[in-house]
Amino acid sequence: MTPAEWRLMLVALLLLVMWSTEGVLHPLDTTTTTQLGIALLLMPRIGVMTWSQAEKQVPWGTIVLFAAGISLGILLSRTGAASWLAGVTLGQLGLDAMPVALVVGALSLFSILLHLGFASATGLASTLIPIMIAFAQTLPYGQDTVFGIVMIQAMVVSFGFILPTNAPQNMLCYATGAFSTLQFAKVGILITLAGLALLVLFSATIWPMMGVL
Repeated sequence: MTPAEWRLMLVALLLLVMWSTEGVLHPLDTTTTTQLGIALLLMPRIGVMTWSQAEKQVPWGTIVLFAAGISLGILLSRTGAASWLAGVTLGQLGLDAMPVALVVGALSLFSILLHLGFASATGLASTLIPIMIAFAQTLPYGQDTVFGIVMIQAMVVSFGFILPTNAPQNMLCYATGAFSTLQFAKVGILITLAGLALLVLFSATIWPMMGVL
């Protein structure tokens, strides 16, 4: 390993420590520590890259997409639009009369179908999670159960297995040319159905015993 690679590893380890001890050993939030780490990597002599190198290699489109998606989610939550969207969409499904396990299954299926139109899990999460929070708060359950429902939906956002465009890692695999879109979808549908079944099963058995639901 070169000296630059050793310095990069040390900065990465430092970031992991700072992230995992936020609010315990120091008052710095994740954004601040990340910016400090990037500053170290860009500093003369102790850094590993220059701004001109970073400018060419950073995927600015992805950063703008994440920033826009997160801003949209915050806006939906603060303006009350999330509650309105939850009412006109999820509120029409009659989920308030269903058991918790079926509610989790229905919301998960809704998220999975919606993910077919999103190429970014971050973009989907930033748009969908505020709506899920607003809707879950209207259900006749306690706060712990509401928290559990939303937490599970945050995991379901990662269920982008059906189409190559559903996640960046899917596109990397598809770009190898080893399989077609149809083959990818066949495997992805099976994995998605298995994951959905496990979510419903855990919601009816293990998670209520753990206090998640």
